[in-house]
Amino acid sequence: QNVAEFSPNGYLASDLVSFDQGVGLPNPNPITAVGSFVSTPPNVECTLDIQMITSIGQNGQNYYYTVNGWILDFAQELLTSNNPPLVNSVSWSADERTEGYAYNSRTDSEFQKLGLMGISILAASGDDGAVGASRCSGNLYEFNPGYPATSPYVTSVGATMLVGKPETSKTIAPVCGQFGHTCAVSGTEDPADENLGGYATGGGFSVYETRPSYQDSVVTEYLNDNSIPKPSSSYFNSSNRGFPDVAA
Repeated sequence: QNVAEFSPNGYLASDLVSFDQGVGLPNPNPITAVGSFVSTPPNVECTLDIQMITSIGQNGQNYYYTVNGWILDFAQELLTSNNPPLVNSVSWSADERTEGYAYNSRTDSEFQKLGLMGISILAASGDDGAVGASRCSGNLYEFNPGYPATSPYVTSVGATMLVGKPETSKTIAPVCGQFGHTCAVSGTEDPADENLGGYATGGGFSVYETRPSYQDSVVTEYLNDNSIPKPSSSYFNSSNRGFPDVAA
C-alpha cells in the first residue's frame, strides 16, 4: 500500500509515533520511501496521508512515493517499477481544466494499464464540494470537478461526517481522554458539509469523462429524485461520469 505525495516535504517519524500512541495502535511496519523524501519541514497533507493509510491498513507493506511532477508522472513511475504497490492512495487533485482534456486522457490510458496489472488507484474526491477548488473562478456558471477523482479508471472516494448525536467514548483510545477530547464511535453518516464540518466533500459530474454504463441506473434515479436539491443543470453535464464512487 502506498501514498502518492506531490510535495517535496514529507512527514516526521516522531509525529507518526505520537499519532499511533494517541489512537492506541502499534507502530506500523517499516515505510519504504521512493523519490526525494525530505522529512522537514513536515507537510500537513503528507503527514495525514501516512497516518491514515498505516492505521487503516495495519500490517501492510508500506510505501511513500514523493512524485517529481503530477499525476501522469506518478502513473508512469508505477508502470516502470519492478515491484509497484498494488493499492495507491492519492489525496491530491487539480481542477480538470487545469491540465485539460489531452493531459487527463493520456493519464487515463496509464490508469487502464495499471488496472490490467492489478494495481488500484484510490483518489480523494476533493474538499470543496461540487464547485471545485477554484470555486468556479474563470467559469462563473460551471463547476470545476477535480482530477484524478473524475477518471473512470480510479476509485473516487468521498468524505462523510457523523451527524445528530453520535455515540462517544473517552476510553476507546488514549487520545480520547486527553486535552478535553471526546471520540465519536458510531452514528449516522452524511456527506461532509462545509457549514457543519468545515469542508465539503467533492462530488458531481466530470467535465470531460463520459459516464460508464454501470452508473446509468443510479444517476438516472438521482436526477429524477425531486426530493434532492440540485443546482442549475447549466452548471454541470449530467451525461458525464458521476463521482465519487464510494464515501467513508
